[in-house]
Amino acid sequence: MKTIGDKLRNARETQGRSLDDIALATRIDRKYIDDIEHGLIPALPMIYIRAFIKAYAVQVGLNPNELLDSGELSTIEHTASIKSDSTSTKSEIPANQPVSKIEPRTQKKFRYRQQLILFALIIIILLGFLISMLWLRDTPASSVTEEISFSDVIKEHESKMKPMTSITDSVTDIANIKSTSGKNDSLWLESVSSESVWVRINIDGITLNEYLFPPFYRKKWKAKQYFIVSVGNGAAVSFSLNGNRLGPLSTIRKPMRNVQLDWATLKKFQKQGSSNQKE
Repeated sequence: MKTIGDKLRNARETQGRSLDDIALATRIDRKYIDDIEHGLIPALPMIYIRAFIKAYAVQVGLNPNELLDSGELSTIEHTASIKSDSTSTKSEIPANQPVSKIEPRTQKKFRYRQQLILFALIIIILLGFLISMLWLRDTPASSVTEEISFSDVIKEHESKMKPMTSITDSVTDIANIKSTSGKNDSLWLESVSSESVWVRINIDGITLNEYLFPPFYRKKWKAKQYFIVSVGNGAAVSFSLNGNRLGPLSTIRKPMRNVQLDWATLKKFQKQGSSNQKE
C-alpha cells in the first residue's frame, strides 16, 4: 500500500497539484486521499478503497489497472476485509463519493431546468414587449391629455403656406374636391403623402382608423363634426379640408398627435386665406 501511495503522490506532485485539487476533481474526501498516500488503510470496505485508488490514478495519469492488480494491494485486502467485517454491511457511501451513474443524470436534469427557466424568461420578456407595443398603438385619443389646436400649427408655418410644388393634383382630383366642398353638412379631409408615413384618423370620436401610407398616396375621409389627426412625421403628409389646402401639419420632421380639424378650423383657414388674397 505504501508503494501505491508513493506512486500516486509522486504523480500528483509532478503535476503540481494539491490534495485539495484531487479531492475536488474526484469528489473523494481529502482525509481518505491523504491516508492512501501515506500507506494507511481507511476504515472502509475494500471496494471503496479500490474505487478511490482507481479514481485517483485516472486524475494523475497513471494506469489504474496496474496499481489495482499489483501484489501489494492484494496483500492488504485480507487485512482490510477483517476490519470491514466489524462495520455494518449497510454502511453508506461517503457523501463525497462520486456516483458515476447518478451524477450525469442529475447534471443533465439541472441543465434542462436551466434551459427551461431561460426559455420562460425570454417568452415573458417578448410577451411584455408585445403587450406594451399593442397598448401604445391602441391608446384612444381621449386618454392623451395634451391636445394641439390646428391654429397653433397654422402659426408655426404661416409664412410657408404656398401650395406644395412637389405634389400636383390631377384635373379629376380637383373636380372631386370642388364637388365635395360644396356639401356644407360634411367635412371632407384629404391627405397626400410625400413619403412613407404612419397616420391615425379619429372621425367624430366614433371611428378610429390607422394607416401606413406609401409615398404619394392619396386618401379621403368624411366627418360630421371633426377629425383628430396623428402622424408619425408631420412634414411627410399634406392635408386639404373641404378643398382648402392646409399643407403639412409641421414644417419639420417630428410626430404630431391629436391635431383637431373641425368647422372652426375651416372657417379660420378660409378667413386667413381671403385676407392673404387681399394683401
